[in-house]
Parts: sequence; structure tokens; C-alpha cells
Amino acid sequence: MLKQSFFNKYPHYDYEEILEKEYRPYFIFKDLINDCTFAVPFRTQIKHNNLFEVKSSTRKSDGKVGLDFSKAVVVQNEDIGRFAGIENHEYREIEHSFAHIFLKFNRYLNAYKAFALSEEKDPRAINKFRYSSLPYFHNELGIQQRLNNHVAADDDLLDLTAEKSVGAAR
Repeated sequence: MLKQSFFNKYPHYDYEEILEKEYRPYFIFKDLINDCTFAVPFRTQIKHNNLFEVKSSTRKSDGKVGLDFSKAVVVQNEDIGRFAGIENHEYREIEHSFAHIFLKFNRYLNAYKAFALSEEKDPRAINKFRYSSLPYFHNELGIQQRLNNHVAADDDLLDLTAEKSVGAAR
């Protein structure tokens, strides 16, 4: 689970897509992208497909039970608390599926990064990422720097176009 100090850095009133529930279990991916460590929450009631579904779960749920990629957060080592319990059969399923989970989460992250960097947003992608917590972590994901570079390149292009227009007018 995550320590309260993490949630103090990301208060719910400013970061409403970050789940804040005491004792929620998280699956940790260390140094996955840009040396970031991700915490992916274990949830019930998931009503979308951006997840790893834990099919062995016997928890009552109106939705799916599993690791919800859309609510993943970037954490530091000091944000990670003690182990929060899940059922043994759920843990074994997750442990045995680690490679599959890793690949599926990595695909989700790459799709999100492509979406965030695209100028024209596909309506299906907007729906897929609408409630994601990843927009709060653009700096850590390297997205903000690329967006800034893109804006700077556009500004340089505008400057060159303006210079050409001024030069042509002379």
C-alpha cells in the first residue's frame, strides 16, 4: 500500500483521479519507464478493460476485480508502505502472470503517451484515458518535456516563417 505522505503530496481535491483509500493494495513496477516506479491499484468494481483481471478472485463485485492500469501512479521508494493483503489465490495468480501483466501495462503506458503527444485526439482514446491518473505525471513520463520541445519547435517555425515574410516584403 502507499503511505499517507504520498496522498499528502497529491490531495484528492487537486488530484481527483488518484484513488485514496487506506490499506488499498498496490502492485509495484520498479524502474519501468524513464526510471519511474509505478504503483497499480488492486480494485473491485472495475467497469472498463484497462486492467489485468484477477479471475480467481471470489470477491463480490458488480464489475471486474484486478489491477486497474488507469489509476496507476508514479511513486518514489519512500511512498511505498507495507504489504496490504489480498487473498493467497489472487496473489498467486498475479505472481504467475507477472510477464503478461508487465507487457499489458507497458502497452497501456505507451498508448497513453502516444495519446498525450498526439495533436488530434481519437474519440475512442479520449474515452479510454478520460479518468486516468497518468496526466498528473507528465513530467515523470517525459511527456511534458516532449510537449515543451514541440511547442518550442513550433515557435521556431513561426519565427522562421515571420522572418521569411519580412524578408520577402523588403
